[in-house]
Amino acid sequence: MNGEHPNSPAVPTTDRNRMDTTIKAKWLEALRSGRYAQAREVLRDENDCFCCLGVLADLIDSTQWSQSLADSEEAGKHCYPYGVSMETMISGEIRNSVGLSEKTAIDLAGKNDDGESFSQIADYIEANL
Repeated sequence: MNGEHPNSPAVPTTDRNRMDTTIKAKWLEALRSGRYAQAREVLRDENDCFCCLGVLADLIDSTQWSQSLADSEEAGKHCYPYGVSMETMISGEIRNSVGLSEKTAIDLAGKNDDGESFSQIADYIEANL
């Protein structure tokens, strides 16, 4: 046996039972608060507008944003500097620290970039994570 109890069902790990509940509550509040303006296709832009994942990154550590051509592929765009290979996706380090899968992060970025509002995204997070 591989360490599992013989009577335990094979239940796949989902974000619903992985995501940190404290961070989730703060993220939902932030998305619904009106404090963040929404951006598309970038975590945070030059006008301090955020995608839903940028809001999460900002909640984790708002001091880690940078704006320089050395850190960013495009002038004027912000990025989250540690562990990020693209400006449109939070790092695995952040995802893992809050219990958010890569697939779910990609799905949420898609919802954001397809025009769903922060309120709609918050409703989805609340119901599904």
